[in-house]
Amino acid sequence: MKLSAQPHECIGNPRAGGKAAQLARLSSLGAPVPDWFLIWPNAAEFIIGSQNSSEGSTHHLPDEIRQQLARIGGPGQSFAVRSSAGDEDGATNSFAGQYASCLEVSTHELLPAIARVLASAHSQRVETYR
Repeated sequence: MKLSAQPHECIGNPRAGGKAAQLARLSSLGAPVPDWFLIWPNAAEFIIGSQNSSEGSTHHLPDEIRQQLARIGGPGQSFAVRSSAGDEDGATNSFAGQYASCLEVSTHELLPAIARVLASAHSQRVETYR
């Protein structure tokens, strides 16, 4: 199972969600967008379900995700973990501010941050908004 995608793989891919698609488009046009990658929703569930997120170590992340992290940052780098759900932003709805975002996340905090963002898609707030 492919766990992640680089920006060029998100252009025109509805599975990537609106935020990732627009970031990919901006990147392709040369806009100054920080380096990033996408973790596919089923992969995020797999990562969280098969790991103990309380241990919070990149050692427990799959190799593919660790390689992506190395591509966009190095030791001491902090990351943003954000959602890009398929139904989050579109022509008929906008869930702006409804899903969790985790900023300034260290590599040791990545698993809990991924779990928090993933769980926010099923929060009472989001369900009420739908």
